[in-house]
Amino acid sequence: MWHLDCTNWLHLRGFYKSDNFIFHARYVRGHGQNCHRTKKNDGSDCMNILNAMKRKISEVMTRDIHLIAPSGSVEQAAQTMKEINVGLIPVVDGTQLLGTITDRDIAIRVVAENMNPSTTRVSEVMSSPVVTCFDDQTLKEVAALMEQKQIRRIVVLNRTYDIVGIASLGDLVVKSGREKLAGQVLEKISEPVRGQSVA
Repeated sequence: MWHLDCTNWLHLRGFYKSDNFIFHARYVRGHGQNCHRTKKNDGSDCMNILNAMKRKISEVMTRDIHLIAPSGSVEQAAQTMKEINVGLIPVVDGTQLLGTITDRDIAIRVVAENMNPSTTRVSEVMSSPVVTCFDDQTLKEVAALMEQKQIRRIVVLNRTYDIVGIASLGDLVVKSGREKLAGQVLEKISEPVRGQSVA
């Protein structure tokens, strides 16, 4: 097994196995200056990942978003999630973002508590405040934020604070162009801190 020491990439830590090398990422800031070449590896894999993570989140986010009012029912939210195959819906009052409702919110706060989804309002079980990012931030910045907040999905805003999309770990993994290795890296940031929920 050959080793690639890329110590200044992304705010992550740990060892992540790939087909032909081990990727070692420390919790440091930087721009990949220590992406050293080693036998049987010219460093191109590391630099490809670095370049992919410099892409804007707007390039990979889901733009076809559905919103729900706080007065909407949980049943309505669940049906919408099923129809469009999503796990998060932003909750808005007009143009104001109040929170989000996720499949996990429904499972933990409604089903597990024996609440009636047809009469329970979204406002009663939604997650708030909302963690957001801007559409001109890089995948690296958003991944670091998702790690810090221990979330798997994030609402994307433009600089005038309009909702323009939703990004998930899956978006970052698949659309970064480094599916296998990026998947292993980004799975790390989805691991919840003990006692802390994950959206």
